[in-house]
Amino acid sequence: MENTISKAAAVLGAKGGAVASEAQKAAARVNGRNGGRPRSYDIEAYQGLDADGNPFGYDHERHNFITWGRSDDGLHAVPVSVENDTEESEHGSVDATRRAAAHCGRRVTWCSHLGKALGLECRE
Repeated sequence: MENTISKAAAVLGAKGGAVASEAQKAAARVNGRNGGRPRSYDIEAYQGLDADGNPFGYDHERHNFITWGRSDDGLHAVPVSVENDTEESEHGSVDATRRAAAHCGRRVTWCSHLGKALGLECRE
């Protein structure tokens, strides 16, 4: 009897998890046209301030440090410099970190730690 209930619960759970609203389906189609789900990056955008008072972050995937600055419009974070972590034996591409950091910087909001450290403008 207990095994039958477990099977029935599994069937109901599978049906419930497979349901997608029209909004979800539309969003999936838009994402598909734009190249699929956006890639996630293993970048810690804000770790603190360096000796010069500039905010910095770290690319854990490639072992590179990122120093941040503000975009010309004051709305986004931009990577100012990318350097290898000298304490790590292997490093990834500095250019790849720069590209990933630029992507992440466009998503930084004024209310985040990095946004506050850079003095980004409020977008509300």
